[in-house]
Amino acid sequence: NALFSKITVTDSGGKLVSKGHGRVSANNPRLLEVGLEPLAAGQYWVRWSVVARDGHHTEGKYAFTVK
Repeated sequence: NALFSKITVTDSGGKLVSKGHGRVSANNPRLLEVGLEPLAAGQYWVRWSVVARDGHHTEGKYAFTVK
């Protein structure tokens, strides 16, 4: 269960397409969720960061493509 978490989604030009603040899922404490604008075809980047209760910090990013 994460105390502090952040997740954003941007398009290939760096424009933010996620809506609102990311959150830990109520059904799965290992899952981050964030709303999205409708996505056009193209590549997008998800960037996430979590600080767990024990102070451990983890972050990462990955790309996905909408065709």
